[in-house]
Amino acid sequence: MFRSLTFAAQLLGLSAVLSLAVKYGAPHLPDLPPTLPLVVLLISLPTLVMAGLLAWLQTHSVSTPINPGDQAPVDGEGQDQQGA
Repeated sequence: MFRSLTFAAQLLGLSAVLSLAVKYGAPHLPDLPPTLPLVVLLISLPTLVMAGLLAWLQTHSVSTPINPGDQAPVDGEGQDQQGA
């Protein structure tokens, strides 16, 4: 559950940063002609940036089991040994 909340918080934070960049950075862009390729690029750019950031986060996050106590035994540990 903690891992899911952490991911949701990271997603929310990245969305907020991107939203602020669009809100305060857009007025500083030069006046561009409204051509179709430029419009498509500007509409899809936030989605592409978020996808890239989430992919980067996924590859650079530490992989830990959700419940370490639920791991399977390694090399026969924890198995009952009968008679010797």
